[in-house]
Amino acid sequence: MPWTVVHGIVATKEQQANPPAHMLQTSEPFDSKQAAMNHAIMRLHLGATNVVVKDGSGEVVADFNDVWRAAFPPKPAGN
Repeated sequence: MPWTVVHGIVATKEQQANPPAHMLQTSEPFDSKQAAMNHAIMRLHLGATNVVVKDGSGEVVADFNDVWRAAFPPKPAGN
């Protein structure tokens, strides 16, 4: 099943909730969800403010919050 990353930089909170299509880009397909997540994390580090991972049917399987938590996991308590 191909996995894709949709990413872009949006300017306002309203656009983050419903980003205009012209502000988004879709990656080439990846062979695994992990490879797509790695690409999404890279896009986040490069400044994307809207990043999601979609499966082959186009359904979002990892939203911005999922990608953020994968990129910046919470620190253990007491650190």
